[in-house]
Amino acid sequence: MRNMILIAALLAMTTMAAAETIYYGSRAGMVVTVVKKSNLNSTHAKITTIHTRENAIQFCREYIQKVTKKCIADNLAEGKVLISAES
Repeated sequence: MRNMILIAALLAMTTMAAAETIYYGSRAGMVVTVVKKSNLNSTHAKITTIHTRENAIQFCREYIQKVTKKCIADNLAEGKVLISAES
């Protein structure tokens, strides 16, 4: 039973660590999590992102330098980000 719990915990940590992020602004901690990429290296490249709670916490920690519930909530409320590439 302990082994199964340990394996589940390690898999969860691996999945979280593997999440790719993209910086979208000039301030420290302005990142979003990539959920899908398509048509890279073309004129129709598209990267779909989401702004997660972890992204908001990172912004509060790195830019505001104080992680509070209000900072996280404010950052999530402003967290609508569109990333597109056209050449």
